[in-house]
This record gives sequence, structure tokens and C-alpha cells, in this order.
Amino acid sequence: MVLTPEAVQAIKAEGPELPLMHQSVKDVIESADRALANDIVVPVPKDAGGGYTHEKHKQNNMDMYHAGIAFQITDDLRYARFVEDMLLQYADLYPTLGIHPEKGNQSAGKLFWQGLNETVWLVYTIQAYDNVRDAISRQSRARIEKEVFRRMVHFFTVENTYSFNRVHNHGTWAVAAIGMTGIVLGEHELVKQALWSTDLSGNGGFLKQLDRLFSPDGYYAEGPYYQRYALLPFVIFAQALENNYPDLKIFEYRGNLIEKMVNTALQLTDEAGYFFPYNNSIKTKNFTSKEIVFGVNIAYALSKDAGLLDVAERQGRVMISAQGLDVARDHAQGKARGFTRKSLFLRDGADGTDGGIAILRNADSAGAQTLVFKFSSQGMGHGHFDRLQYLFYEDGQEVIRDYGAARFVNVEPKFGGRYLPENTSWAKQTIAHNTVTLNATSHYEGKLAPAEAHAPSLIFYKTDAGNNQFVAAVDSNCYDNGILRRAMALVNTQQGVVVLDLFEVLAPGANVADYATYYQGQFINSTLAYAPFVNALKPLGKTNGYEHLWLTAQSDKYTGKGMEQFSFLSNNRFYTVSTLMNAAATWNFVRIGANDPDFNLRNEPGLIVSQPFVDRQVFASVVEAHGRFDPVTEMVAGASSQVKELEVVADKEGVLVFKAKIGLEEINWTISFDPDQQKTHLSIQQTE
Repeated sequence: MVLTPEAVQAIKAEGPELPLMHQSVKDVIESADRALANDIVVPVPKDAGGGYTHEKHKQNNMDMYHAGIAFQITDDLRYARFVEDMLLQYADLYPTLGIHPEKGNQSAGKLFWQGLNETVWLVYTIQAYDNVRDAISRQSRARIEKEVFRRMVHFFTVENTYSFNRVHNHGTWAVAAIGMTGIVLGEHELVKQALWSTDLSGNGGFLKQLDRLFSPDGYYAEGPYYQRYALLPFVIFAQALENNYPDLKIFEYRGNLIEKMVNTALQLTDEAGYFFPYNNSIKTKNFTSKEIVFGVNIAYALSKDAGLLDVAERQGRVMISAQGLDVARDHAQGKARGFTRKSLFLRDGADGTDGGIAILRNADSAGAQTLVFKFSSQGMGHGHFDRLQYLFYEDGQEVIRDYGAARFVNVEPKFGGRYLPENTSWAKQTIAHNTVTLNATSHYEGKLAPAEAHAPSLIFYKTDAGNNQFVAAVDSNCYDNGILRRAMALVNTQQGVVVLDLFEVLAPGANVADYATYYQGQFINSTLAYAPFVNALKPLGKTNGYEHLWLTAQSDKYTGKGMEQFSFLSNNRFYTVSTLMNAAATWNFVRIGANDPDFNLRNEPGLIVSQPFVDRQVFASVVEAHGRFDPVTEMVAGASSQVKELEVVADKEGVLVFKAKIGLEEINWTISFDPDQQKTHLSIQQTE
């Protein structure tokens, strides 16, 4: 199905001389040998994610997967017998199971608390069975296929048709599992259901998933973390289809979409290889994960892009397949070229009209900077209410950061490894992000259905203004009678690269806008006087995420109008955020962790500028990296900000002229938020 007989012979012949393939085969066989050294245990399911039975069933399916590959490469029947014996134990167990006792609010499985985990188990296990099927007895095959695989097929296609036909990553794993099972069992009808839904209408199934979950640029609706997770069933089922149904031409579907989705996933990583952590993201996932290994290998076989060989080298392993052999062979021949992360705008939505993600990348003499501007669609249930938010990186390190998800994956004592309650009450709320919250109410009031119905719109994206890069977008729906417009830029100055930020809020009547900045590092100083709360803390508010913010210090009511700054130290680099202040503004110094009795949240700092206004408010800021701190030699250089002046010199609705003096250099930035694409939206002048 995936590991073809021709590939097996080629791997046996060439693999020992190819470092990446040799190491990958060695690792798989060693893993299989460890499994064979222990007794087979197939426990009755009782634990949620992270518990013993959950983890044991996960380990069993990987042990079978590795043993199946080991059998193909070595012809050692011990590996085939191991898979056979374990599957016969599952044939005894599975018919006795009802719905898992720890089922959550998702569609439950039998072996696992989530049906999702069960389809993942099947994706790997059916490959293991495919690799040993011809080596086990006809009687064993009949029992395994009847009591394990066909029962699972019935469970997912008949008892759980909603999940199977759902356009979502749960549905993706389900259709891949059933489609691959159909290929191995020789049941064409199952493959058709996997492609076009249980009723063959095309309203669900693999092709519908490709149509609806990805934009024309290969961007996945749920964001980078889930693009990584969903990638494996897309690429592995596609490869199985290509090997067995070549007339389908699956890799040409939607303009080579599967190849695009792999390259897009790689672009959605920082310089250190970690996925941008917005939406429900766990921040520890990077491009060495096995999903990306599989994707890179399959994409390279299609494109021969030498940059992917560089990624494969850093991953340190390949698929045991013809595609992995292609990568290992060309890598050994020295064909790798450096993988390049670049500035780009990725459209969101099936037709590319639901906003998107702008990634602005630059490099100066001090380091590499990345600005990620998020104005995409909601992202289904895994999305956050964070329209027009941004993240800023330097040298692969988060500086202006996103919280990501509140979850300890598979840590059973922490809410069964599920998303924590604070994921809803904090991480998804607008105030948890680097954007504007209006009247202490989250975008769309934190409601999924209306948020899913609307998306922001791009106003302009430009990377051709010298070495400067710009993006602007608008959201007109996240507040009733309210409009949010934001323009951001990475600009090269004599002092280095800086971030320019103009955020315009339109809302009739009296309002309060909260402009939040969450940062990584240690607070250094502030030009604005503030009163720290050293004896007692109180939450910033009561709902919409405000209840999870400790108010650690607060400025007096501001009576002037001018620039104020706060600085912090992160990764031995100084950063200053300079912001124009209007009368009656308040700076709220905050730290995450209030109303958190189980200590589920990370205690990270932020600063929130609260600004009362009537009808219209503009926030204007500069984020600047400067200087260095060497903790070994205790040498400090450039600890002071070089931003000397900040001013909005022309201001009317939709058109702004923004002036900043940085060192001896003056920057004048004129922008227009006019949606008419024929008009000039920006110009920039830099003078000394």
C-alpha cells in the first residue's frame, strides 16, 4: 500500500550506503526488537489521554507498525508473528468493547476516549498488517479482518457517520484510516466512501476535506499546529492512493495542493523550526515531528526541491518507503540546498477570500526578525478570538508572544490530558492576545458560530518598498457597529529593523479600548510612572479572560499626549515598545494566573493600555530591538531606546501620517485604509 515491494528491494540494496536511510532503518528495527523482547499486553481500556491503557494501546500500534516494516526489510518471520499475535489479541478484545468509559465531549472511541485516537491507531495498524499479511495464516487473517478491521470500519462508517463525514481533522484521520483499510482488504467500496463520504454524495470524504480545509495556498483552516497534525493522514493516504489508484492523480488535485500544504507548513515555523503558536497550539512542536518527516519525503519525491533535503538533514530520518529512499539517495549525493523561510501572504479559506496570515521576514546585522500578522478565519473549534493580532520573533525566539493552548497533552492528572477549562476562559479570549479588546468584551462575544461566519479582509500587503515590508487588514464584524483596522510594517533603519504598528478603532459613542502586548522576558523600566501592588493583587476584571490577569501595577490617569515607553530584556537582547498616549489612558501591568486554583496557567507578563474614547481611537507604536547583554562578561551595550519621537501628524478616518524619529533618522509613514485597491495605500520616507 505505502511500502511497495520495489521500494523494499531498493532499500535493501542501497540503504546501508545512505546515512539517512541506514539510520532510519536501524531505528525502526531497534524499536521492533524492544517490542519483541517484552510480553504482548492488550489491556481493557479504562484511562483517558495519558493514562496507562491509553498509552499502552498507542505503543502497541507503533510496535506493530515498526515490526511490519522490520519484517519487510529483514524477512525475519519473528516480526510477522509478533504483529499476528498482537492482532489476534485485539480480535479477542475489540468485539467485547462498548464506548470508552472516559469519553469526553468529543466523539468517543472504544480503545480510546476519543474516536480520533482510534482512527490514528488504525492508520498505523493497517500499514503494519499490510506489511505482514502474506506471511500469516489464512485462518488468522480471516479472524483479524473480521473482528478488528471490519468492526472498526462499521464503527466509524455506520455508528459514527457524523465524525467520518465531518470536514475537520477528526474526519481526515477517519477517512484515511478507512480508505487505507479498504485498499488492504481489497474493498473498493470502502475506498469510494473514504473519497466521497458514506453516501458517496461528495458532501464529505477525503476530496471534500482537500476542497474545504485548505486555501489555494495550502494554508489549513485550523492553523499551524493542526496543519502539522492533519498533514500525516493527508499525505500518507494520498501516497496509498497514488500507489493503488494512479488514475485518480491525487497529487495533481487542486493545483498540486498536497505538495503546497507541506511547503506551507514549513513556512509556518520560526527560525528554530517551531510552529507559530496561535490558535489551539502546543508550543513544543517543531518540524522534526514524524508528520513533517512524512510530508517532506513525499513532497520531495514530487518536486525534487533541494531545500527539502536540507530540512530532511535536520530531521535526521526518513520514511521507510520509495519516497524516503529518494530523499536519502539525493541527500547522500550532496544535492541539499539551504531551506529558505521567506516573507509571504498565505490566503485563508477554500477560495482564498477569508483573510489570511502575513509573514514578514527580514535580517539585519544584529539578527533575523519575523513578524506574523494574523487576520485569518476563526479556525473552527480550535480557533481563538484574536482578530488582527501579531507575534514578533528575533533569531527564532518569541519576543511579542502568543499564549497558545491551555493544555497538558496526555498528562492524565491534568484534566485527563484534554484542553483545560482555562483554554476557553483564558487562552481563546481576545484579551489573551496582542490585539484590541473593546469594552472588555471578546470578539464575537466569544461565540464560535458568528465568528465562523465572518473573516477579516486584506487591505494591502507589500514587500517591494525597498527592504521594508507592510501589511494592513480590516475586521468589520467582530463588534456590533465596530470596525478594527491595523497596519503593520517591518522597516529597516540605521539602528536596525523596527516594527511599526497603527491600530484604528471605530465605534460609535463612548468606549474603552484595551491594547494588549504580551512579551517574553524581564521588565527593565518604564518612562511612565506607575504604582506597583506589592502587598495584595486583584484580577483585572471578572469575565472574558480578564479574570485570569493579576493587576501587578498601574499608572495614574494620563493627562498629557505624547510618547511613553517600556523596555524589557529577552534572550540577552533589549526591546522597547514606544506608544503614543492620549489623555485619560491607563497602563495596566499584568501577569497571567489569577483565578487559577489548579495552577494550570503559565505566569507570563503583559502590558495593557486602556484608552477611553468617543467614536474613534488610534494606537500608534514602535517595537524596537536594541543592544546586547553578555551575562558572562557582564558587558552591556545599547540598553537605551533610540526612538526619540513618535507622532501622528495627520489624522482623519482611514488616512494616517505617522512620524517616528529613531536615532538621527526620521521616518514618515503615510497609510490609507481605503478598500479601493486602485488607490495608493502607503508611502514611506526616511531622512536624516
